[in-house]
Amino acid sequence: MGMWRPVELANDSASEGLVLFEEFCHDEYPKPKIKKVKISRRNPVNVEDEVYLNAVQSKMGSWSACYQLSNELLSSLYVMGHFVPTEIQKLALKALETDSDIIYSAETGSGKTIAYALNLAIKLVDNVSNKHGIVLVPTRELAVQVYKVIKSLIKYTKLRVVCIVGGFSVDKQKRLLSSPFNIIVATPGRLADMMGTEESIKNLKLQILVFDEADRFVDNTNMKDFEKILKILLKAGNVTKILCSATIPSEYSKISKLFKLKNPILCKVEGKILPDKLVFRKINMKYSDKEFTLFHVILTYLMGNNMKIIVFMKTISHVKRLYSIFKLLFQQGKLKTSFGTDTITSIHSKLQQRSRIKNLDNFEQSKKGILFATDVAARGIDLPFVDIVIQFHPPANAELLIHKSGRTARAGRCGTCISLISEEDMMEWERFFSKIGKRLSQIELFTLKKIDFLVDLWRQALIVDQLEHKESKRARSSLSKLAAKADMIVSDEDDEVEPSSLSRERKKLLRMLSVVGNNGV
Repeated sequence: MGMWRPVELANDSASEGLVLFEEFCHDEYPKPKIKKVKISRRNPVNVEDEVYLNAVQSKMGSWSACYQLSNELLSSLYVMGHFVPTEIQKLALKALETDSDIIYSAETGSGKTIAYALNLAIKLVDNVSNKHGIVLVPTRELAVQVYKVIKSLIKYTKLRVVCIVGGFSVDKQKRLLSSPFNIIVATPGRLADMMGTEESIKNLKLQILVFDEADRFVDNTNMKDFEKILKILLKAGNVTKILCSATIPSEYSKISKLFKLKNPILCKVEGKILPDKLVFRKINMKYSDKEFTLFHVILTYLMGNNMKIIVFMKTISHVKRLYSIFKLLFQQGKLKTSFGTDTITSIHSKLQQRSRIKNLDNFEQSKKGILFATDVAARGIDLPFVDIVIQFHPPANAELLIHKSGRTARAGRCGTCISLISEEDMMEWERFFSKIGKRLSQIELFTLKKIDFLVDLWRQALIVDQLEHKESKRARSSLSKLAAKADMIVSDEDDEVEPSSLSRERKKLLRMLSVVGNNGV
């Protein structure tokens, strides 16, 4: 006689919200089709289903050992693929036993967002109509990401989260606040602007206030808005405050005073500021060779591999320039067909907010992609499955070195951080690495095989990019002059690029790209 048994959820099915119930176990009988049920907010019955709960609880025993989470939260963690709590998440659940304010300090990628999201959900879920929480984050991109995480975690509860950030329609965000909500994820500037006019914010019954990347709130940019928000929100009295960062100072009495913390407890994963599986490498070169070296190292890693690479650069002009050249090289000809790079994109502060979010989403969804970024993407943002981080310039400080490096090797995965080091910036790299307990001389040296054809290919791409830039600049200049003085003939002979010249150089680049693979590459 056969019997039915629960079947565990596969990771790929879990990410799509599919639940596998049970299968028939007996060699003499064919197995019936596995029943699949789509979980959604409109179909919450699954979290009450005994077979489904058995499957969840058998997989989520590590969570249950830390805290008696509700079936709704367990189900969300299950579908999100968080089967075992990280160390900081265990500390977060233990911290629920106290009414003190909390400081979370742990390595990048350790699960701090889920940690404080659980604190929010557990504290608010018992009285959804009479309790509120706010999460303040320093950047819009991080706000959108935190919003998505919290939304996934509370999916099967009655809680509702809204995101209030600059760069989007004020009217639309006012409409969000006019409907019932429990949690606001916001940037300081937009929240401060709306506090004076929105009754829904004035009348909050605030229970919990979270500062993600807390050390960023004390810089000159955020300080004014930060002080205004604290003054208004803390009138509520008994508000639990949570501070999170990978780089909370070891002497945290000053930051406790600044954030008006009461008897704070420090939840810190000792001895770690960087993930265990993060490998540092360095490449030494002349400064004039940095751009070509970047091309060579990315080509080396992408050859035959599906990898996602972030390149951090100091200036927007560098990001724009390298993004443009890499588009020329990797998204046409044989490099496109051979390497299959499905996304080459960029993010910096001059991009419109919608473009930033779109570019991050495209990179996140790619299997093989390159993201050129300034410091906008350095902190807090969780871009999953990033394999390589390349630091083109030295960071501004040791904290940024930690945060940039921490975009890879997240959640227990392996990752590599490569520093491009010239003689001019050697001392800066020495100083920053020493502050995180590493000596530059002990970091593994990454060597590249010299291939003359690649040098020629890079030079040709530079020629085409320069001509395209000049032609684009001429066209824009002509249009603006014609618009201002339609009755005048404008001469741009000095800047004009002969179409035949640009076309000729493009064809030459395509010919060179067509023989990649026949020249030792």
